[in-house]
Amino acid sequence: SGSSADISTVDGAKAAVTALSNAVKSLGNAQAVVGRGQNQFNFAVNLAQSQLSNIAAAESRIRDADLAQ
Repeated sequence: SGSSADISTVDGAKAAVTALSNAVKSLGNAQAVVGRGQNQFNFAVNLAQSQLSNIAAAESRIRDADLAQ
């Protein structure tokens, strides 16, 4: 692992850099998964809000039609 690598030698330093590179790549992958989940959640919330607005508007039109009748 990178936290216990001995960087006093060239091979040790190379191993530490490789371990750090792999850790950064793993972090990037995890951030991509979280970002995708956030986007999907935001889409679902926006869709639900839009549907609620549409239902409220439809209900209002129905009530207005009943009163006019």
